[in-house]
Amino acid sequence: RVRDQIRDKDWRVLVPYLWTYEAAHMVSRYVKTGELSQRLASQTLLAFTDAFSIIIGRESPAALAEFAQANDLSAYDAAYVMLARVEATSLATVDARMREVAIHLGVSIVE
Repeated sequence: RVRDQIRDKDWRVLVPYLWTYEAAHMVSRYVKTGELSQRLASQTLLAFTDAFSIIIGRESPAALAEFAQANDLSAYDAAYVMLARVEATSLATVDARMREVAIHLGVSIVE
């Protein structure tokens, strides 16, 4: 559902810098298992980034740590919630705790 909304509405997708590691790890696993070649993995990441207008945030480690502590979230989860709050945009997540914190902070959730 979220993917369809992003595509249909030509949304920009904001992700914390952490996402670059998560995306690289994901395609690396497919390369390691032989499901993708390195060339195709790189092309896939570039195509995905271009197709969804992905914008990578640059959160400060100190601000992220403070936000995570204040909201009882892991730094990983806090990165997404904090970016949505700072950028005054919606958050797409299925994680119950992230949703709870986001709603408490006035961040709208993509349904």
